[in-house]
Amino acid sequence: MTWYTLFNKLRKMTFKDAQSSKVYALLENPATGKTERLMLTLKYDAKGKPYLIKE
Repeated sequence: MTWYTLFNKLRKMTFKDAQSSKVYALLENPATGKTERLMLTLKYDAKGKPYLIKE
């Protein structure tokens, strides 16, 4: 999924739904071939736009 698609999906979610869902990123390192799972927290700025921070 691209960042643009993810941003559009997050923007359409209601605040209640967004707070109850878990978000994680799968990061793949092509040099080692390992995949890392990174848990993220969904926050909103003063204008109501969503952003993700690392837990």
